[in-house]
Amino acid sequence: MQATDEATPFSSYNKGAEFRGTFDLSPTELYGKGKVDFERADLISHKILFKQKKFFADTANFHLKAFDEEGFTFSTENVNATINFQERFGQFISNGAGSYVRFDKNQYIAYMDRFKWYMDGESIQLGDEKKKLDAGIENALDLEGPEFISVHPKQDSLRFFAPAANYNLRKYIIHCLNVPFINVADARIYPDSGKVTIYKAAVMDTLKNAGILANTVTKFHNIKNVRANIYGKKSYLANGEYTYYDENNSPFLIKLAKISPDTSGQTVSEGFIPDSTNFRFNPYFSFAGKVKLFAANQFLTFD
Repeated sequence: MQATDEATPFSSYNKGAEFRGTFDLSPTELYGKGKVDFERADLISHKILFKQKKFFADTANFHLKAFDEEGFTFSTENVNATINFQERFGQFISNGAGSYVRFDKNQYIAYMDRFKWYMDGESIQLGDEKKKLDAGIENALDLEGPEFISVHPKQDSLRFFAPAANYNLRKYIIHCLNVPFINVADARIYPDSGKVTIYKAAVMDTLKNAGILANTVTKFHNIKNVRANIYGKKSYLANGEYTYYDENNSPFLIKLAKISPDTSGQTVSEGFIPDSTNFRFNPYFSFAGKVKLFAANQFLTFD
């Protein structure tokens, strides 16, 4: 038997969902082709298998509606979907390497192979929190795993790898986990504990206690205790601490007040060494004044 909605959609799952499309009932199964609206979400598929307390689709498009605004907050295409009304979750698995999810309010996309939606918790769990990516890998192109990419027009497709993330659907906040590093301009920035937070309009939260390697080719300079704001693939502003070793390999800490790329994309920085630090090049020469760092140069410049 086949049945198609006309004036009103079919009501199902104790009024928890509405279906627009065509039901196809056989002696053993109930299938459908169309759109299911439920729990601030919708799912569209050419073949949906309906069970008593759940339904399945091998190939589907899924959208989550924003809470207090128009439009969607999360959407994806070409996924294998399971919606369970009894246990109150949706399970989704990508059908191919080209499938990605869209964080519409955050202006980000992510190539994630799986995610789980908690209907009552107003959150989505993406990827695998137990998975780690190698932060010491030389070439970012050698990394494999889920990748987050900004689609904000002013961020030049800023991107980074994150094997897992949690998304707060009401506040529109992406909490990325186990991020090994973020390449910006010529530098590599290492988030503390691998945590990166993305707000609406692709705004990345300030990274604290991070590290910077400048640059990714020469690897001359490591900066610690960094506080950094990343604005795009070619732009960041930070401050941090640099350890200088004198002629006898004794360490001196230099505070760099401003670290950022110049117009050519090279990371440059300037700090100041006061008299009170007793800074020395060797036992015979002390120094106080300005110090400059250029990522392409092995040695600092003192003025």
